[in-house]
Amino acid sequence: MLTLCVVDRGSGFVHYAEPIPAPNLRAELPSRFAAALLHIGFRPERILVEDYRLREQIAPIVLALGCKLRRVQCLSAMRDLRSDLRRFMRRRS
Repeated sequence: MLTLCVVDRGSGFVHYAEPIPAPNLRAELPSRFAAALLHIGFRPERILVEDYRLREQIAPIVLALGCKLRRVQCLSAMRDLRSDLRRFMRRRS
């Protein structure tokens, strides 16, 4: 499972989050990414991703929008979000 998140890098505000089951990931990611951008209602100036496979899958959409797309080693907002999610899941079990 992957959780597709749209997070403001500066503030850490989560604009959008949606889990995508692993079996559907490759087929559904581009359309769900486009839906996430429509949901937030604005075109980001740049999009940063940690995973090169994610970058490859969304590149056509990002280029069509005229955004910059970069792969980075670590996104602190995503690291914090993953940590919060792990804590939440531990409390539930």
